[in-house]
Amino acid sequence: MSKNTTKFFIFLIVLAIVIPIGLLTITALTQFVAYFQQGADPASIFHGHELVIPSADEARWLPDTFTENVRISRSQREELISGYFRAWDAVSRAHATGDPTDLPTYWAGDALEQIRASIDPAVEIIQVHEQHRLQLTFFSDDGSVATLNDIGFRLIQTRDGVTIESTVNASVVMTLDNGFWRIRLITLSYH
Repeated sequence: MSKNTTKFFIFLIVLAIVIPIGLLTITALTQFVAYFQQGADPASIFHGHELVIPSADEARWLPDTFTENVRISRSQREELISGYFRAWDAVSRAHATGDPTDLPTYWAGDALEQIRASIDPAVEIIQVHEQHRLQLTFFSDDGSVATLNDIGFRLIQTRDGVTIESTVNASVVMTLDNGFWRIRLITLSYH
């Protein structure tokens, strides 16, 4: 066999190996890219729920009370206020519909059991909450626990045509669980 014939056979063997490997690589890469273009909402990669920031007349932050060198970013504060406000919206929906299935998204532990006990499926209550004034009292170094006070928010409940309006103070402990800020403990005092 001549030298050129040997080189040609080596070239064919290398080509027979490189082409399938190249095709497999391109196929795997396209499947990998296509995988990220389907399935869950891309926003759910970063957070458990849509970030809804209440307007200033619905909820606003007062100056923090803790003096430690803990820094809370604007985005962390927005996620916290959104989770808290949506937790109250979930309670309002549960009172209106009698269906508490959405509550575990925003409530956990003792607070969840406390809220579930207040829901009566046989009684429709229209509830409105407004004028939340939140004051952060603690924020953990790892950003997973926060305590806050909600000072003098208005809670308006209508049941069987009777409206009761209350001013409420709340002491709240919230934890960040799987991308959701959940109210874990809450103490309410009505005025």
